[in-house]
Amino acid sequence: MFFLKELTHRITLHPSFLGPQIRSFVTSKLYRDVEGTCSGRYGYIVTVVALVDIGKGRILPNANDGSAEFLVRVVNKMGFFVSVGPLQVFVSSHLIPADMQFDASSNPPCFVSKTSYASASDVKFKIKDEDLNEDEAGDLFSTQNDQSSSANIKSLASSSGGSHLNQYKIEKGTNIRVKIVGLRVDSNEIFAIGTIKEDYLGVIEAAILPSALVHPKLEL
Repeated sequence: MFFLKELTHRITLHPSFLGPQIRSFVTSKLYRDVEGTCSGRYGYIVTVVALVDIGKGRILPNANDGSAEFLVRVVNKMGFFVSVGPLQVFVSSHLIPADMQFDASSNPPCFVSKTSYASASDVKFKIKDEDLNEDEAGDLFSTQNDQSSSANIKSLASSSGGSHLNQYKIEKGTNIRVKIVGLRVDSNEIFAIGTIKEDYLGVIEAAILPSALVHPKLEL
């Protein structure tokens, strides 16, 4: 037995869909979300026959958990202050990864990671070096008509020097990605609390990878 029933369904869209094609996005998402599902009250929803009305959209309230890129302004043992435009954010030492320690003797003062890291460019070359020996690397670049690159790769493959090691360092002027976890709105300013203790947060000036990812035969 089949019934024809008028239902209402709420759809949430990412801001990237707010454009000229928003109506088609809403329609297609409705079909995907509803057709073939089971409602505890009405049973199985076989198909959507027609759209009666699409209501006005509403902007959801801010959840205060956005992340952004900031510039470090002040660093002390309690944490550091960052800012973007007029907004100032404080990141407490409790919201900084545990492997970072405050170095008061540094000039300027900074937070430094305990662990050394290999740069992403070094890791990329070492992985390539693992698969290709010196002659194979030269042949590969020769087929691409790039003799200068071949010479460079040969000199790198034959060198005995280790990979450069870097450390996370947060000091004045560092570009950093921070997640906002709290806001305080005063009569004349907004102050925020942030964290870098989650994935994909922290220093963004240079991409670095853990040295453990480098081939174990290579000496760093």
